[in-house]
Amino acid sequence: MGQTHAIPRAASLRGRVGAIRTTAGTTPGYLRTLAALIAAGAFLLGLLALGTLAVTGATVDTIGRRTAPSVIDAQKIHAALADADRSAANSFLAASVGDEPRQRYQRDVATATRDLEQAAEHNSAGSRASRELQTIIVMVTDYTSLVETARAGSRDGFPIGAAYLRAASDLIHRRPDGILARVDTLDDLNAQDLTSQEASLWLAVGTLGALLAVGVAVVVILLRTQAYLRRKFRRRRNSRLLAATAIAVLVPGAVAAEAANTYRSLTVAEQQAFDHLHNLWQVRSLVDDANGNESLSLVARGNGAAFDAAFKAETAQLADRPLSFAMVTEAAAGHVTFRGLLADEVASATFPGEREAAIGALRAYQAFLAADIGVRARVAAGDRDGAVARALGSGPGQLGAAFASLDAALGHAIDIDQRQFDTAIATAIPLLPVEIAVAPAAAAIALLALWGLWPRMAEYVR
Repeated sequence: MGQTHAIPRAASLRGRVGAIRTTAGTTPGYLRTLAALIAAGAFLLGLLALGTLAVTGATVDTIGRRTAPSVIDAQKIHAALADADRSAANSFLAASVGDEPRQRYQRDVATATRDLEQAAEHNSAGSRASRELQTIIVMVTDYTSLVETARAGSRDGFPIGAAYLRAASDLIHRRPDGILARVDTLDDLNAQDLTSQEASLWLAVGTLGALLAVGVAVVVILLRTQAYLRRKFRRRRNSRLLAATAIAVLVPGAVAAEAANTYRSLTVAEQQAFDHLHNLWQVRSLVDDANGNESLSLVARGNGAAFDAAFKAETAQLADRPLSFAMVTEAAAGHVTFRGLLADEVASATFPGEREAAIGALRAYQAFLAADIGVRARVAAGDRDGAVARALGSGPGQLGAAFASLDAALGHAIDIDQRQFDTAIATAIPLLPVEIAVAPAAAAIALLALWGLWPRMAEYVR
């Protein structure tokens, strides 16, 4: 029997490589190699283009519809609870003003409760945020129980009602573990989640870079193929390869254009509209807090020094000094001479109508402070009933009317920035037609190249 000798694997591999090189060295082999390289490049081009668009779209959607709104929602919850406490104090302060403060309190509590439950369902900031939300929900229930007890005591004529109201307000405002402090912690946690989502955009940047590199490689191969055909077959032009080259340039170009648009729109959404929105909701919360503290000071009947100090601290965050008519006029002309959240809003206003809305809010805030001075003058004169009437009144120069005008002006400014944010996010999302066209375009590159090379390869088929 003859002996069978196994061919060494290394030798077999070298033989196959040599055969491939020999085949590729022939004209038909070289043409098939070019077709295979173009097809592989087109496949990779399509894959990277789809990946870039998918990552960009998913990140923008998460930032625009979940993470950034969660930060704003925390401020909305803060404002709703601060306004609820203000309305509870106003309702307690004087029953003669009717049911409006009570109804507003109930609306605020219902709004805050609904927003808290929704935030708990859609939480993406981690377990700590979830725990904070559950704690806040329980504390809000405790707060409303204290307010109801205070209201019942006041209705029955018991002085203990005021003590329960102060306990409720303390539960809202206490540092560092009161309800609003925990809402601010939730705001910080959501802001950290927003930062981490922004970092995920670097993955899109990486895939875009790889896409551009592959696009250049495919175009180079197609141009070399054109040159080879012209040199070898005396073909001046191959329209199918030219079409494939054009598509190979168009695909990464379109994706890069979408990426540039996303960057521009996200810059508007996050660095302008979002910052302005966050700032304005803080302003609204502080105004609610300040007005509520003024009412609580009146409820305290001469023992409201702590509430008066809180009022001063809150208004100092809005504007660091009393606002004169001249200062407001200068701010309207573009020369802001004071500091604070309202100064920041006036100075940074960029969107259509935003500056006018910010100046309107500033004028309304000036009127609010003037009305506050009137209330405190009545208190200093020993006219508590007159102070209460001015604090809750809806007539010209009265604090209730000034607060309503300021709240409406802030709401108008918030609406402008919210629309700009929503528009910028919608614009930042990659266009659906581009996503749909990527796969067919990649297939067209491969098919056009094969179609353009096939007549030349067919010349060698016997």
